[in-house]
Amino acid sequence: MSKLLRGPYDIEGACVIIKAGISGFYPEIWAEQILQMYIKWAEKQDLGGRIVEKCLSKNGGIKSATIEFESKYAYGYLSGERGVHSMISSSQNTSVSHEASMAAVDVIPLFLKQL
Repeated sequence: MSKLLRGPYDIEGACVIIKAGISGFYPEIWAEQILQMYIKWAEKQDLGGRIVEKCLSKNGGIKSATIEFESKYAYGYLSGERGVHSMISSSQNTSVSHEASMAAVDVIPLFLKQL
């Protein structure tokens, strides 16, 4: 593992910030799905993620959320997730064939306390 994760902050924990896009309720639902994917992934990896902020939308999704991962190497594993995540779905509206939902994900190091 140490050969793959050699960045200056890869050994640190991580703070993941998710923000929904602005085009209606689909991005808010997509952002909620991304949040749930990270939580499930963290459980499988034993990274101990906890939600420290979650701003709910009126439509059942989220406007934003922040997750902290206090395990070693969490930043190394998650730093590649930074960027815009998009999902294209078919629309039931006949005038529009596809709906694009976007959410921004940022990952910053969470410096662990050194004993």
